[in-house]
Amino acid sequence: MSIVDVAKAAGVSTATVSRVMNGLPGVRAETVAQVRAVMVELNYTRMRTRSARKRTGIRTAALKTGNIAVITIGLGQPWLMRPVIASVLGGIQRGANSHELRLILGEMSDAAKPSPLLVDRQIDGAIVFLSSYVPIAMYEATFKAMRKYAPIVWAMGIGTALGGIDHVAPDNLGIGHLAYSHLKSLRCERPAFLTANPDWALMRLRGQSFLNSSFDDAVTPAMYAVVENEKMVAPYGGRVVTSQNLPDLIDQLARDKSRPDGLFIGNDETTSQVYPLLAERGIRAGTDLKVVSCDAEEARLAGMHPRPASIDIGSEEIGYRCVSRLLNRIERPHGPPLIIQVAPRLVLPPASL
Repeated sequence: MSIVDVAKAAGVSTATVSRVMNGLPGVRAETVAQVRAVMVELNYTRMRTRSARKRTGIRTAALKTGNIAVITIGLGQPWLMRPVIASVLGGIQRGANSHELRLILGEMSDAAKPSPLLVDRQIDGAIVFLSSYVPIAMYEATFKAMRKYAPIVWAMGIGTALGGIDHVAPDNLGIGHLAYSHLKSLRCERPAFLTANPDWALMRLRGQSFLNSSFDDAVTPAMYAVVENEKMVAPYGGRVVTSQNLPDLIDQLARDKSRPDGLFIGNDETTSQVYPLLAERGIRAGTDLKVVSCDAEEARLAGMHPRPASIDIGSEEIGYRCVSRLLNRIERPHGPPLIIQVAPRLVLPPASL
């Protein structure tokens, strides 16, 4: 049972549940009662409160509240319920528990306006998630404004030092290479990459790495993308098939004279939508078309038959390392920013093991 489950059952945001659990102001009395009732009903037990200053091993003066926060920027509650992000959140919770720190969830709908958790000095530091829809040009200013109040670590994303802050992320270039290598091992001669989110920076990295790995073998893969603006596909090379919706895109794939025999789909969410579309067009995934996906989201993969291989991006490990890095930054606030990338691994379907 997690804070996400409590929020869903109570019909409120995870940030609201977090404020109730930690006795913070700004929540109506009836909402407090509602959340507490759900916690009792679900038998949810929060982590023990801290003696964090003794347990973390960092200087007593560095920790003032024993609280750390997860702050989402431009993201709503449904985003935290995505399986891969929930796994990152689970790693953060595990890291906080291991140091007996309180974990508070907060939201920033406006990237230019720092969370009250920071402004009111309610926390010692924060782990930050950024929506893919926040323009990269805004990252520097957003991080700079937040760092005035407390150390922060950026979780997930594209693995850069934008804003001069520590960043823990998946190795998206490694993901693209691993996907190509798997299809190559299956003797696919016409590999392709497909994404429903070509504007996501991390998806561009995965697609570009897949493309680059293919070129090393003198292979030119097809690229398929759901787009409304054709300019979004420029980073994917010269051979890109586009459509404004996924069913039409799969129609084009099915009609392609040199139809792919191997397909890397950028994330499991898209793969779960592609599978039935392939079946409707008489294409048998796993037989006519080898598929490798990404994120290793068990909740999605379990419903696909035959189950595809998927790449585990190390989401829980990313969350755990975010906490370790944040504690280090709290103790040493003036050191250079550090980028940590967690290596991916291929998860094969049970029948292939």
